[in-house]
Amino acid sequence: MPSPPNMPVSKGKTPRHRAIGHSHKAGGREASADRIAGAFMTIFRETGMLDMLAAEMDRRRVQAGDAGGDDWIDQRTSPLGRRRHNELCRSGELGGARKVGRSWKVRRSVLNAWIEAHEAPATPLHIDRSSPPIAEYDPAVEAALERANLVRVRRAA
Repeated sequence: MPSPPNMPVSKGKTPRHRAIGHSHKAGGREASADRIAGAFMTIFRETGMLDMLAAEMDRRRVQAGDAGGDDWIDQRTSPLGRRRHNELCRSGELGGARKVGRSWKVRRSVLNAWIEAHEAPATPLHIDRSSPPIAEYDPAVEAALERANLVRVRRAA
């Protein structure tokens, strides 16, 4: 039967079908859903809609009084570093830590409180090295320096 005059003739899959990801194989529905979601994300990115949606969500969160200050932090984004974050969560030092899948989640406020409570002592800004200790004369040291063709030089004060 011939095609209607205004309809294009299609042989096999068209690019539209490939973009959407129709699949007739077992398990193809999940793959198709992933491809469709990927196609939507591409469209959102290219049109700038993704940025507009993110900005609108931020605006609404701030209006509601939740500026995102107490969100959950995992070991990948922890200011403590991955290894320290996991150690403290396992030991129970970070209260309210939860294991979700393969990551430990902790509230940002708990992390900030732990950091405040465990601040490192301030290091001195200047270490006085103007007068280094002078080593006593040792004949064994002098002999070893002479065998290695080295000469002891005193620094000027």
